[in-house]
Amino acid sequence: MTIEEFVSQPGRQHIPRLHLDEENGSTCLHVSMFGLEGEITKSILNILKTQLNHPWPTYGDVDEDIKKMWFKTFAQDFNWESGHSPKVRRAFDIQANTSYQNHIYAWKQKWKEGKKMPKCLNPEVWQGFIRYWSMDETIFISSQASTNRRSEHGGKGIATYNGGSISIKKHEIKKMIANGGVAPDWIDVMKTTHTSKKTGQIQDPIVGERIERIKLQKMEQLTQFSQNGSSSSIDLPHEEIHRLCVEEIPLTKGRRSGLGSLVSQDRSISSAFLRDNELIQQIQDLNRIVKEKDEAVKELKQQNIKITKQFTEIQTTLSQLQSFISSKFP
Repeated sequence: MTIEEFVSQPGRQHIPRLHLDEENGSTCLHVSMFGLEGEITKSILNILKTQLNHPWPTYGDVDEDIKKMWFKTFAQDFNWESGHSPKVRRAFDIQANTSYQNHIYAWKQKWKEGKKMPKCLNPEVWQGFIRYWSMDETIFISSQASTNRRSEHGGKGIATYNGGSISIKKHEIKKMIANGGVAPDWIDVMKTTHTSKKTGQIQDPIVGERIERIKLQKMEQLTQFSQNGSSSSIDLPHEEIHRLCVEEIPLTKGRRSGLGSLVSQDRSISSAFLRDNELIQQIQDLNRIVKEKDEAVKELKQQNIKITKQFTEIQTTLSQLQSFISSKFP
């Protein structure tokens, strides 16, 4: 049975349905119900825990047949339009590659610290990883990569991201939902995704410095507007703040560190702002519909109370009438 036939089977309506969000030529997976974004990561993690039977150094080294098997397992947890299967597979590979890389790194740190093998791993697979990590070539490549990362970050340590497994764009959407449809500016998003929960401080020094410079430029513009007699707004428009972010953060390998997929080389600020406005409008429309339904439910409850009261009065009257008739005609 092909994957297209599998996802087209009846009885899968209750399974969370994935939608494709294509942006800048890339495809991202989203769940149709808010709050389930993490289920994609959990599903892939469970696959790695239960079906990893060989110490592949990277996800790219995994046999294609194994990847197909993992994708079919993934299809047991999620559903999608059968015609979208090739695009979902590409998006799955991107997510799986990130998850695989993160867990291989975490397992390697356990080994370097002398900790026990992760319970989810097959002992033979664990020993295979240890042999690979102990190879002179592997040690050299790892050391060189670490040096490169530090040099690319201005010699101020490795770039740190505190947003967990959730992308920066998803954090932006979550904050927008929490704010009742009001989109956060990119300064707020960068602070959220780079602030340590333990210390409450921005952990990446480069990102922290950039945020402070952007905030300073923002204050300078607000001061200038105030001096010019403008009092139409107490803050800069989001589009202007986003422009400051793009100007401050250099483009490196097609991305701007700290902004993630919020903006890229081929995405203009205007188009990003307009797309966010469309999403805001959709959320506001949904909130309005929910409010209208809540008001309708409230009105129905009031009508129900009124009808119940009238019914009780009728029952009392009938009871009194029955008593009167019984007394007159025993």
